[in-house]
Amino acid sequence: MKSICNRNAENMTAKIFIHIGPPKTGTTALQVAVQEVDLAHAQYCGCFQPRDKNTGLSAKVLGHAHFPNAKGAPKRPEIRKEFEDALAAGNSVFISEEMLLLGDRHCQSPDRLDVLADMLRGLPTVILLTLRRPSDAIPSLYQELYLGLERKYWSDFDGFCTSRHVHCYRYKSVIRRLSQLGFENLVLLNFEALDDFPKHMAQFPELDGIQNITALQKKNAGKTGGKGKRWLPAIDAGNVLTSTLSHKRHRLIAKCRRKSSILSKMLGKQVLKERLATLSVPAEIACQLDADFSELAANVGQCTRL
Repeated sequence: MKSICNRNAENMTAKIFIHIGPPKTGTTALQVAVQEVDLAHAQYCGCFQPRDKNTGLSAKVLGHAHFPNAKGAPKRPEIRKEFEDALAAGNSVFISEEMLLLGDRHCQSPDRLDVLADMLRGLPTVILLTLRRPSDAIPSLYQELYLGLERKYWSDFDGFCTSRHVHCYRYKSVIRRLSQLGFENLVLLNFEALDDFPKHMAQFPELDGIQNITALQKKNAGKTGGKGKRWLPAIDAGNVLTSTLSHKRHRLIAKCRRKSSILSKMLGKQVLKERLATLSVPAEIACQLDADFSELAANVGQCTRL
């Protein structure tokens, strides 16, 4: 692939840098590192860690922009204007948000990418995508999402491996979609060499200062029990109830549990104990996705045109 990046300050042009994850690829470590470093010509706009601090531009992009109704669509011009104002002032913008690739029960990740492309159309944008071997990443994602998954997947890891939830690790498909949406510039990162992130991003004079990141400490590692085994959390009556509800009602139940000790006790009744499960991605799926990962990993660190 051909490198297309400017390498000196004289050619510096303010840009939008969007790191789209996916989850379980060291995204939290990257976010913590970037939010703490001083960037001379760029502003970090989230996601901020811990997430209760996430009130920046990334929160608006994720929390509102993808909704097609009155909660979201009318706000897209406002969000775009924030991008435009930053660029007009000569400031680049850096956003990291893995949920742009994950989606939820009500909004698939392609929908979020579509909206992102619409808001950034015509603006100089660089997409960052982190690679991790899917046969390792998928069990980790399953463990993290477990209680929020559709109930059918609680006892069907193989089914989960063919579901929309793992679309984010179909890297070639994601890259094709980014190209179709008009994104032109892509930088691939490698989970196994995350400390190389500052070196890779130092090719952009717009991110002067990012080279001062000395190390990225991986966070949010799941509880494991030996090779291929992970601890899955206990399921209570509240989890069973909310697994069938909309996100809005899910939040309502959570609020009621906090405020009512009686309801909290009822819904806290354990249905299934914490258990140690062997999570092995089916060979056919692992072979295909891991092969794509290995092929793309040869291009890590290069800024390439899609």
